[in-house]
Amino acid sequence: MSEITCTRCHLAKPMMAAPPLPTALGQRLQQEVCAECWADWKRTELMVINEYRLNLMDKGHRDTLTKQMKAFFQGEAPKTDYVPETK
Repeated sequence: MSEITCTRCHLAKPMMAAPPLPTALGQRLQQEVCAECWADWKRTELMVINEYRLNLMDKGHRDTLTKQMKAFFQGEAPKTDYVPETK
């Protein structure tokens, strides 16, 4: 298995065995992101889906999730529009 320098943690780690997504983006992620950072994203992804109340059957919602994923791997924290209720 070849080694990559992860774009998120900047460490040299083994490449994921298979692309995490069946798309060109998945191929790119396999070549640029380590398995540990991908696992971090999977935990964050659930939080983003719940925070935005995304319906993944909706293309616009899937685009929002993809945008958040790209930001995550570029070192940005997921952005939310959450404003707590005031009583």
